[in-house]
Amino acid sequence: MKDLNNDKALFKQALKHQDDHKCGAHPFEEYEDLIRILKQFKPRNILEIGSGIGFSTLIINQTLPKVSIQTIEMQTDHIQICLEKFKNYPNITLLEGEAKNILLTLISDNYDLIFFDGYAPQYNFLIEFERIIKKEGILISANCHLKGSTLSTTPQYLEAINSQTKWTKLEKFGNSVVVRSNKNC
Repeated sequence: MKDLNNDKALFKQALKHQDDHKCGAHPFEEYEDLIRILKQFKPRNILEIGSGIGFSTLIINQTLPKVSIQTIEMQTDHIQICLEKFKNYPNITLLEGEAKNILLTLISDNYDLIFFDGYAPQYNFLIEFERIIKKEGILISANCHLKGSTLSTTPQYLEAINSQTKWTKLEKFGNSVVVRSNKNC
């Protein structure tokens, strides 16, 4: 990667990878909204679910270079790409495996911001997000529009993040929803 300081170059590289490999590693198209949210809330400890080839991870790092970023990826070919891209960034930790298993091992009340950009958010993930996010932490759920398969966004997930009981909806852009935890700690 020649230009890590240019978000448009990173985006083009991610699109090229997707096209060349005909894979499902779609770069997060609303990355400018992600940058805006990062600058607004200034989280210090971030969890990303769905590294893909590292596009969003590097955007987060470029925006907030001193934050701690843990990112989860399960596809072997993407893991290898990420390991190469992240090797010069000691603040980025790649967690290899399925998110549903890794989430169970993470420390409670640990993350200021969770960015879900896996295939489609599932309700069982939300239960773990509620456990690991800090009081008033931010959850960005991408791909909330995906329907029609066993990996569709579950109605329970959408109902829960819109219920105002455990989460306060802050905004929606594209196919993403941004909520703040109402956790009582």
